[in-house]
Amino acid sequence: MSENGPQKRDLAPNLPSFINKQVKISLLGGLEINGELKCFDNSFNLIVDTGKSDYYCSCGSVVAICLI
Repeated sequence: MSENGPQKRDLAPNLPSFINKQVKISLLGGLEINGELKCFDNSFNLIVDTGKSDYYCSCGSVVAICLI
């Protein structure tokens, strides 16, 4: 039964709903940067990897509004 914990973690990368694409990111404060959008269809949150930091954002189709 203790195997269920690690298995949950392993399932995440295998989900077909995982999206990985380049987008323009609008940060709060008016800054715009380009980054890699990583999002699960079943979640309203996404992680944007700009190569320097990860930003937690609200999902958008092309533009993501991010909180630092």
